[in-house]
Amino acid sequence: MTILISPLNWGLGHATRIVPLIKYLSQKHRIIIATDGIAYDFLKKEFPKFQIIKLKTFEIKYTSKKFLMPLKIFFLLPLLIKSYSYNKLKIRELQTKHKPDIIISDNRFGFFSKQIKSIFITHQLNISVPKYLKIFKPLIDFLNITNIQKFDEIWIPDDRELKISGKLSIKKIKKPIFYAGLLSRFEFINELTQVPDSPEYLGIVSGPEPQKSIFCNLLKKIFLQTNKKSVIICGDPARNYDFNEDNSRIISHLNDYELAKFILSSKKIITRAGYSSIMDLLTLKRTALLVPTPGQTEQEYLADYLHNKKLFFSVQQKELNINALSKFDKKFDILADNVSSLHINKVETFLRKRNLL
Repeated sequence: MTILISPLNWGLGHATRIVPLIKYLSQKHRIIIATDGIAYDFLKKEFPKFQIIKLKTFEIKYTSKKFLMPLKIFFLLPLLIKSYSYNKLKIRELQTKHKPDIIISDNRFGFFSKQIKSIFITHQLNISVPKYLKIFKPLIDFLNITNIQKFDEIWIPDDRELKISGKLSIKKIKKPIFYAGLLSRFEFINELTQVPDSPEYLGIVSGPEPQKSIFCNLLKKIFLQTNKKSVIICGDPARNYDFNEDNSRIISHLNDYELAKFILSSKKIITRAGYSSIMDLLTLKRTALLVPTPGQTEQEYLADYLHNKKLFFSVQQKELNINALSKFDKKFDILADNVSSLHINKVETFLRKRNLL
């Protein structure tokens, strides 16, 4: 079969989590990837021999002010509607040219066809909103579910028993829902060599600007105060740099194998509370200090939820300082034991049950 796969380009998360799907499905099927922006750059490096179609980019920029973030997204609605219309037109063109048998969209609304089996990947059936926007929650739910139900199947990247996504993936919907297991690009990582002189702290930066740069600069400042060897991965696949700044090594981007080596070798990890990052860490049996992107209610919910489940430690960005690192250090051993004891179901099992392998 020919399978057309398209991840949303809001940060790297949607692109990284479809990596195991592409690797498994390509063992038996022809894969065509369609995406844009930083997701295109990442997947082009990850799969240089695959056919990757560059879609039009509708640039989403966040605000540096937390309380303005939901309003910023609200005022982006005209752009989102424009993007949706573009996706509907583009899928007709791709359908005619490439004749896919299955379409898989990771959170890219409008990327479906009534003539072809269309699958939607999401962990957000139930979108989290801030308290001051609760009045709009019914409308947000209606729009979200209405668009999701245009697809034939919904795949939730989560474990049915572990429920890592918590209440975000719990919502009644008319279309079939399947738990695909945790989707992580590190599912194929087996034996790894240790990184020489393993750092005390590893900072992994992700997400859109301007918060991406704000977080990176904050990590540099805090790591400098620790006076310990640190590494910061900037999540910037379109560039290529690797240099030392004070006691930190600053790296633009790493391939999966190299990044996994740092995650497994570093003593402590600080990262965003993006869902894909969380799945990656759990797949490698690592806990971390989660710092949600200010104003991203999904990340704020996940950080708090997993903190209470005693799998991760979390603080708000405004509270991220040397004292927060000290508190994380004290809780680290308990959290690490809890994460290492989890049984993680892999997507390979799910795909075999769906007769796709």
